[in-house]
Amino acid sequence: MSLRRSRVSSRDVARAAGVSVNTVSLVVKNSPLVALPTKARVQAVIAELGYRPHAAAAALRSTRSHTLGFLVPWGYDAQSDSPGLTAELYPTIDVFRNVMLNAMAAQARTAGYYLLLDTFVDVQRCLALVGSARIDGALVDMLISDAMLGELIARDVPLVLVGRDAGDLPISWVKADEEGGAYTATRHLLALGHRRFGAIMAADEHTHAVVRERMQGYRRALEEADITVEPGFIARGDWSFQSGYALGQELLSRHERPTAVFVLSEIMAAGAQQGALDLGLRVPDDLAIVTTEDSPLVEFVRPQLSAVHVPMYAVGLRATKILLSLLDKPDGGPQQIVLPTTFTARASSAPAGRSDVHLSPLQSPSSASTRAMLDVSRGLAGGGAGIDETYAVREQGPTSP
Repeated sequence: MSLRRSRVSSRDVARAAGVSVNTVSLVVKNSPLVALPTKARVQAVIAELGYRPHAAAAALRSTRSHTLGFLVPWGYDAQSDSPGLTAELYPTIDVFRNVMLNAMAAQARTAGYYLLLDTFVDVQRCLALVGSARIDGALVDMLISDAMLGELIARDVPLVLVGRDAGDLPISWVKADEEGGAYTATRHLLALGHRRFGAIMAADEHTHAVVRERMQGYRRALEEADITVEPGFIARGDWSFQSGYALGQELLSRHERPTAVFVLSEIMAAGAQQGALDLGLRVPDDLAIVTTEDSPLVEFVRPQLSAVHVPMYAVGLRATKILLSLLDKPDGGPQQIVLPTTFTARASSAPAGRSDVHLSPLQSPSSASTRAMLDVSRGLAGGGAGIDETYAVREQGPTSP
């Protein structure tokens, strides 16, 4: 069910009356600058729609603070609704998100703006900042719920959602091709001859668009290869290193363990890899691992992680540019952008069959099938470039509003 706006905005009035948002503002202020026929038409639309100006939003528009807000929901313990700084919380501002934050700050600084970061635990704290006139507009992190996003939209403040789309909500957003990236990473494992797969995901697949899209890419690749996605081989937890470690060991302690694992995020992948090593397994000989995000972190673990590069610096940069354009031209329609991703194979993934640890002869891939899959791998890599090849995801350019 799509979320509907609970409050009529000045943009709604402007659209219905065929005028600009600034004209609506002047009519509300009873300004003499508006021609009487136009003023009468706008007032009639205001009465018809039941528009009530929001005082805080009006103050925000009339006085520029030259500050943009980056609003990030604080992480929660998966076992509790109580926020707090505990070991069980995944880090809200992690290495991956810090890249995006740096891009936002750089673009804001170029335009003469400050960037205010706020991690909030409930909608009231978020709304208090938006209504305080301390920020001119908001960059909203992908972790925000649709319900909270709807509350922000109702405040009629310029905003851009960063990292995921907004469904049916008529706002600007910028994201990466998450589904395509996961699809390509899984195809890489298939090309290496792997046929028994596991996945380590987050528990919020149904409510978190990024989790859902990465899972869709994983499923699509396996289904195209006629491999059943076994529910019992999808482990779900939170986004933390500890969760990746525990879930990895859970999957790998089974008799028919997977030979390849797709992991939701790089932090979880680092945990899963450490869990495998602590079980005495060798990566990639006994287990191939691929993941997403691809911040500098993936090159500082051993072996280095094969990963989908999600271009969050570019996402953060584009989102900030869009927000600045909305401040200058509030009548512009929503801009909705999908940026392409790329996949880079590193040392954590290798052909299946390099080790027969914990595998019975019936479970081991035949040499013929291994050769066939390796031929496919060479074809995908463009003539046998090896596992250091960089695979480009199908590119999806900007979409129309």
